[in-house]
Amino acid sequence: MTIGIRNTRTGWRPYAVGLALLAAPWLHGCSTNPATGESNLTFVGQDDERRLGAQNHPKILAQFGGAYKDRDVQAYVRGIGQLLASSSELPNQKWTFTVLDSDIINAFAVPGGYVYISRGLLALADDEAQLASVLGHEIGHVTGRHYASRHGKAVSAQIGVAVLSVLAGVAGGGQAAQAVGQLGGSVAQGYLAGYGRDQELESDSLGIRYMSRTGYDTAASAEFLAKLESSKTLLARLKNETPKGYSYLDTHPPSQERVRKASAQIRRPPPAGAGRDRRLFLDKLDGMIYGDSPAQGYRRGRVFAHPGQGFRFEVPRDFVLLNFPDKVVGDGPDGSLIIFNEDSRGWNGDMRRYLTQQWAGKARLQGVDSFRINGSPAATGWTRGRTNAGEVDVRFVAVRWGDGRIYRFQFVAPPRVMQRLERDFQDTAHSLRPLGRREAGRYQPYRIKVYRTRRGDTFESLGRDTPFERLAAEHLRVLNGYGPREQPHRGDVIKLVVEGRR
Repeated sequence: MTIGIRNTRTGWRPYAVGLALLAAPWLHGCSTNPATGESNLTFVGQDDERRLGAQNHPKILAQFGGAYKDRDVQAYVRGIGQLLASSSELPNQKWTFTVLDSDIINAFAVPGGYVYISRGLLALADDEAQLASVLGHEIGHVTGRHYASRHGKAVSAQIGVAVLSVLAGVAGGGQAAQAVGQLGGSVAQGYLAGYGRDQELESDSLGIRYMSRTGYDTAASAEFLAKLESSKTLLARLKNETPKGYSYLDTHPPSQERVRKASAQIRRPPPAGAGRDRRLFLDKLDGMIYGDSPAQGYRRGRVFAHPGQGFRFEVPRDFVLLNFPDKVVGDGPDGSLIIFNEDSRGWNGDMRRYLTQQWAGKARLQGVDSFRINGSPAATGWTRGRTNAGEVDVRFVAVRWGDGRIYRFQFVAPPRVMQRLERDFQDTAHSLRPLGRREAGRYQPYRIKVYRTRRGDTFESLGRDTPFERLAAEHLRVLNGYGPREQPHRGDVIKLVVEGRR
């Protein structure tokens, strides 16, 4: 959670930071696809694509936590991307490659030559060739003009997640309006979820073409697709820590067909010395942040702590914390949610008035009350609404911090579940407290550590020294591309995850 980003909050209002890409469809007729040579019906011209990409680049950076602040890593990825793009059918286009400061495993391309890859996906790759396979695939979406050729689809995209929030009936209807969106809505939907099977397969093929032209081992493409499947299986075992719509395989349909077709395109073994560059790749990753970044605060089990802003709170058992640039979400049992964010505008007045006029002014709140949380003035109230899944109760809690910041909780659950969890939710609100300087200093980011295995090392023994609380050995196997029961051999160079300063 990056505190203080303006205009990217959710609160109770519908989260609608759209890209506003097109006010009206611009039909450009048939054009020749530079990558395939085929004639395509397109709705957006290339000049329009470049303009749209430039307009929305800063919005994408803001929503995904910004660019990862490591010049060496950025330059390394940019160099690989530019090399691949120079071998494409659009070598003279201006290309922009950015590593996002996000642990979500994803990559995507925006019209106009903007390609994004998260550091979460970067950490999952085993070598430079696997990284090149992802970048080549995204370049293929641009050169294949897949965005422009989508026929009749809505091209206005919403960046981020529409988090559950309830509006009260406005025109005296007496019923709460339907919740807007749901946790797990697709990210940058117009870009990420709009490509069909044929376009994904075509981007795989184009990416392999660019890899081959630049000397990379093209077998890495099928390998990485298979590795992504293993990662998705692990995440499912961890109660879907990454919501649907946020992983690479949710936005790039993961079929065995893709793996099979990518493998079939590699008709002969790669030549001797074909590019893998694993040692250089691991050198670049050594020390890279893994998981939450300092700017967004840290999840440690059920605790969320933000040393930079000096606070922490704790969610109930059976809740999984999800950390987004503009919010922290606790995903709980039986359709329950906890949503925490900040109103960066601040407020210095009465907290009941903030709740009923500033934040939830149109909601018909019941049980509005003032109280204090660890010395800070707070106010609460609740309302009932209806979602696609049925009725929910929503309790709002707003807390004014010492510097005038407003921190906000929304506790959401079906009525019967709310009755059961109400005390737990109350405990969560009251767990919000300041972090002292010494306590704050104990929180450090997780980082990638490159390690050469020794005699007797197993993933089980190595996992005990990692911060993973569950399935630590499985984490390390997936991170390093080993099978379910494989063990490292003595002298293998692998990635570990450790806590501490670089």
